[in-house]
Amino acid sequence: MPDCWALMASVCALVLTYNRPELADVCLTALMGQTRPCDRIIVLDNASTEEALSALRARWADRVAIHSLPRNVGAAGGYAAGMHLAYLTGADFVFTLDDDVELAPDAVANLLEAEAFLAAEKIPAPFLVAVSHTTAPNVFDLPDIALDAPWPRFLDKGLLPLRRSPINAMLFPRSTIARYGLPLADMFIWGEDTEYTMRISRDAPGFLVGAAKQLHHRVVAGKLDIRTETNPARVRYHRYQKRNLIYVMRKNARRIALLRQVMREAGIVLQLCGRGRFDRAWIAARGVVEGFFFSPRPQAADAPFDFAGVRTFGPDARVSPAPHITSV
Repeated sequence: MPDCWALMASVCALVLTYNRPELADVCLTALMGQTRPCDRIIVLDNASTEEALSALRARWADRVAIHSLPRNVGAAGGYAAGMHLAYLTGADFVFTLDDDVELAPDAVANLLEAEAFLAAEKIPAPFLVAVSHTTAPNVFDLPDIALDAPWPRFLDKGLLPLRRSPINAMLFPRSTIARYGLPLADMFIWGEDTEYTMRISRDAPGFLVGAAKQLHHRVVAGKLDIRTETNPARVRYHRYQKRNLIYVMRKNARRIALLRQVMREAGIVLQLCGRGRFDRAWIAARGVVEGFFFSPRPQAADAPFDFAGVRTFGPDARVSPAPHITSV
């Protein structure tokens, strides 16, 4: 019965991309080669250059729907817009991917089998995510285990309950998006996945699926740190990282933990000043202060979106509801 249920469910995959057509090629090739194919694939292009978009179109516009935004709205805005489009297809599941993810051939099948097992056991799961390996040496994408859940009972099934995870190779039941809405588009970049997975797992944990695997082709190894950032174009984005971190901790952490984090951030600002990096110190300090006043509102899955200026290419580029086979 679980296997039949998994085969019947409809899946719409969403790939978020920005100026990386070579990586998108690898991602989409692996996605198209799944032993259990997705019913639809949507590519959300986050305002790439015309050259990058043309390369993406030349290779994929005859097989997937491509939606190119008129401006870069960051990973948070891109996922919010893309998940909205995927939700409108009527699919039972939305499967999210960054363009730097390469799936194992049976990743989708194993995620659906895990979902079917949990459903048969009447265990709600707001999300399921594939195990992430990375191309960077000695770097791992580690989620947060839900220690308050009875996780030992799931180990023999290769499942681990989670409260937080990157949303690379993450499978969302339609019911999750309908209930909790979309990622916070106003977060722009860095931290939107933490906020979203923590928000949707408050009542029940998500699960890491050991049999489902992904390879994360990381461009930058190591943790985000404005003190060691080497890409000048990314420095200013650390303002959002600091702001979003403080916001998430305001909403989820104890006051003492928030106070300790603020003290750590103050130490980073002082270190930057001591090195004469006053520009970076200002970016970090500004982000921390903004985190105390930042108050984005979640968007409902079917809320009106402004898609003015969005260019669409490929089959089914104009989203219309797909046959809804299974109610989740």
